[in-house]
Amino acid sequence: MQIESEITIKRWDFAKIKEIFNRPRHMKVILENFNVSCVVLEEFFAILGNDLKAVTGSSEPIDAITDRVKEQIRKLETFQNDVYNVDYYTEWLATF
Repeated sequence: MQIESEITIKRWDFAKIKEIFNRPRHMKVILENFNVSCVVLEEFFAILGNDLKAVTGSSEPIDAITDRVKEQIRKLETFQNDVYNVDYYTEWLATF
């Protein structure tokens, strides 16, 4: 507003406002994905812990499921492209 009110300073008109904010918006989406992943993983590991093994009396099926969950983590960790690059968003969604 100060820039707008001062006559001596020319107004900054951005012809491509969308381009300026695309990257930060995309980064926000990716960070929200990471947050969701962390919450879900925390819940999985809380459920698939020693208490469940004690109740069921069998740890092999639970360990197998835990390994599958860890494999999903590895997919996110080893994503080959820059997750913050919007060009790879479709690939990221498929992996996520």
